[in-house]
Amino acid sequence: MRVSVLILMFTAVIVGCDKAKKADDKDHDHTGSHGGELMEIGSEAAHVEFVHNESAGTVKLYVTGPDAKTALSIDPPVLKLKTDAGPVNVTTEAIDGVDGKASTFSASHDALKTHPEGRITLKIDGKEYNPEIVHDHDH
Repeated sequence: MRVSVLILMFTAVIVGCDKAKKADDKDHDHTGSHGGELMEIGSEAAHVEFVHNESAGTVKLYVTGPDAKTALSIDPPVLKLKTDAGPVNVTTEAIDGVDGKASTFSASHDALKTHPEGRITLKIDGKEYNPEIVHDHDH
């Protein structure tokens, strides 16, 4: 009888953990609300959605807080790209910003007409972050 009770308790814990993991995965989907790749910045300091239009050579960045939903205004990030011709820095422009800060940014450059590799440099609450650009080839 005790063995049966222990087995039932163990099964309940396993199932409960699995459901919690699935709920957590749902909260941290890697696709943002604009269809781009959602990147975590720091340890949940913020999120950046990277929306790339390869044919146009453009990128839009949507910066949100730890919840990946609430807009977060920051100074314009810089894209530090690796290209065959060497490193290229692409400064983004604020869209509908106030005093140069915004939560949405755009950039256009010939280096963005291919799969961009490199990092995004941005500051959040005075701290600099340099996440690697992630890009899902299926998008």
